[in-house]
Amino acid sequence: MDPTLITAASTFIVGVGGAIGAVVAFFIRRSDTRRKENRDQLIAHLQAELAAERRKNARLEAALEYREADGMKWWGQIKALGVEPVPENWTPLPKDKDD
Repeated sequence: MDPTLITAASTFIVGVGGAIGAVVAFFIRRSDTRRKENRDQLIAHLQAELAAERRKNARLEAALEYREADGMKWWGQIKALGVEPVPENWTPLPKDKDD
């Protein structure tokens, strides 16, 4: 083969290979950037949901404390009137799944 043809062919192959490599590298960087953006958005969304659930749990715990305090006051009023409450007739609390 002619050395000029070999040089031209190898230059073409290296040039096309380099161009394809650059395109592949571009799309890989682009997908990495999008993946990082999506991950950051997902983390922000999950943190917002977690904060909302924590606020909800705090509100429910406060409501439970208020109800328990009211129940103890009513218990005292019933006992003061001479009525003996029967706790066995009360609605039982639901059991936790861990029990």
